[in-house]
Amino acid sequence: MDVKEALDSILMPKSVAVIGASKDPLKWGHMLLSAIIKGGFQGKIYPINPREEEIENLKCYPSVKDVPEDVDMAIVVVPAKVVPSVFKDLSEKGVKGAVVITSGFGESGEEGRLLVEQIKANAQGKVRFIGPNCMGICSSPAKFSALMIPFLHEKGEVAFVSQSGGYGLQLYLRASAMGVGINKFISSGNESDIIGVDYIKYFADDPSVKLICLYIEGLRKGREWYEAATDPHAI
Repeated sequence: MDVKEALDSILMPKSVAVIGASKDPLKWGHMLLSAIIKGGFQGKIYPINPREEEIENLKCYPSVKDVPEDVDMAIVVVPAKVVPSVFKDLSEKGVKGAVVITSGFGESGEEGRLLVEQIKANAQGKVRFIGPNCMGICSSPAKFSALMIPFLHEKGEVAFVSQSGGYGLQLYLRASAMGVGINKFISSGNESDIIGVDYIKYFADDPSVKLICLYIEGLRKGREWYEAATDPHAI
């Protein structure tokens, strides 16, 4: 799956599945589902939880494969050991992109790294993903926010990608307080699939974005970073 096509599906979705949706207001699966609803997203929202029939007045499905319509992207907030099987379902369903909120992968040792390899194997190159171990995303043009903070509904021209979830959210709120509108925000987490340089290339071709900002804690593919950052098209 081409990164651009996947990010289009993630950042401008017409339908989203929240895998691990919950009725418990203290769980991420509830808070993120609620954020999407309260943000005013106009597309289809599919809560996924085999133990529930309805969450937030939305029909709940046991698996993403049980959703009768196409699903553009998925927010994944289930235990780490379950995520590989989720990606098998996503691949079979034809979902193009996902945001993996769950932690417990490469940052937690060899077992976590093996889980990432299982995820990639089950994705079969068909499902590209942001994360894992991230805080979510926001896309103002799509009125789509899967973040743990209020959606600010801004019309800005800034794309902001942060490898740190906590610092990223603080900077996002600080920018808003200073009158800087964030067009799209991505908490990129461990970057086990889509990495920082991919975002530079993607946003350089986004006509709604005039400035790309990144909070970086580590680099991979340094030559690609240099080429992307010095490309006149991206400056």
